[in-house]
Amino acid sequence: MTAFDHLTTAESFECPVKTCSIANPNAVAVRSGDKVLTYKQLDELIQARAASLAIKAGERVCFQPTQTVEQIVLYWALFRSQAVACPISTREPADVVTARVQHVSGLWLPDIDRESTGEIDNSQPPPKSRLRLNGASTIIFSSGSTADPKAVVHDLRAHLLSALGSNENIRLEPGDGWLLSLPTYHVGGLAILFRCAIAGACVVVPTEGSSLVQSVANSSVTHISVVTTQLLRILASGLDATHLKAVLLGGSAIPDELVQRARQEKLPIRTTYGMTEMASQIATSKETPGDVANAGEILRFRRLSIAESGEILVAGPTLCLGYWEQGQPESHCDADGWFRTGDIGVLDGSILHVTGRVDNMFISGGENIHPEEIENSLLSFPGIRQAVVIPLTHPEFGFRPIAVVDIDDLDQEKISQHLRSELQAFKVPDAIFPWPDADQRGLKPNRQFLSKYVANLARDQGLSPG
Repeated sequence: MTAFDHLTTAESFECPVKTCSIANPNAVAVRSGDKVLTYKQLDELIQARAASLAIKAGERVCFQPTQTVEQIVLYWALFRSQAVACPISTREPADVVTARVQHVSGLWLPDIDRESTGEIDNSQPPPKSRLRLNGASTIIFSSGSTADPKAVVHDLRAHLLSALGSNENIRLEPGDGWLLSLPTYHVGGLAILFRCAIAGACVVVPTEGSSLVQSVANSSVTHISVVTTQLLRILASGLDATHLKAVLLGGSAIPDELVQRARQEKLPIRTTYGMTEMASQIATSKETPGDVANAGEILRFRRLSIAESGEILVAGPTLCLGYWEQGQPESHCDADGWFRTGDIGVLDGSILHVTGRVDNMFISGGENIHPEEIENSLLSFPGIRQAVVIPLTHPEFGFRPIAVVDIDDLDQEKISQHLRSELQAFKVPDAIFPWPDADQRGLKPNRQFLSKYVANLARDQGLSPG
């Protein structure tokens, strides 16, 4: 048994940054361009920032995190202060930000990027470095790709155990560097901070103005987390990425062809299935040639079951405390502690295969259509970077599929021919529209936004009576 195993039962736990600052003080904790912080230096900055915050335990602190060293310092300072970190997307308009702050009755913190001096005010009691494991520590707004975003509440135990289970599957150690390629207002970005601190590894902050490909080219980067569109950019660049030890790929449906292509380029792809409510990863593939997209092994500290309907149910200590409603977290689990994910899958031993979503399926002329099947076929067409299939109301069939694709040169007939070679005729979309230029705000395609976009185009083109 390791010290980390006590995370499942302990009420408090020494901050892993503090632990690393004692065990390996000169190890690099954060790297941003020419700026490098050791674990000893990072610990000192966190202590100083925690002392300067003067925030009460349990206070909900709202801020818009940027990709900076200071944001990392702030997160750990909030955790040591026993405050609740409530990050809000930097891409949200002002009225949405105000609504988020009001929803959690939070304290707004505008100066998150100010640098800490590293000097502690000795006139005040020094902040404690032990972390409270029980009770709310983060409120993260879900991506809201199919519905309005929910305020997901986690305790620190969930984040730390999520990181520990990840590190047992994807080896991470001192000297490694995980690129902060995802924003920390998403759970996938925030999880990077926990994984690195537990392993004593380095968080690599992208240099301002640099592209993803430029950041990945940095030899200090050994691990990255990406979504499909980011991986496509890396592959299109022709970048020599042989220095990478792991490429964690998730966020939405992943075509098998993309995984095969990445492996041909010697990228160590790990496909993953996760969600905000489970503090990031639930199942992640091992680095073996037989693995396919949308499949992975259930990680430790997670429980998973498949309902009779095929819906994926999850539970365990990485599950959220609930959604923030009326001043407290409200659990949405059933009587046995299971949370309904809304995703459909098949469990083969400890290997999960994700096949779609319950709320995406629709019926066309009496036939069930799962958009993910069509989307995977679209993504295998050369040049398509993103694809979403939307049901459009039809007077005869009830609904018909309409595709939206992100491609430079849209040739509907060629794409339709490709689909007809792979799918049953009733699954081939009636129309294929170009990807909208409007900013959708998020890592995953926003189906609500795209549904309105499709409805407007269909009406303009006479495909919809409405």
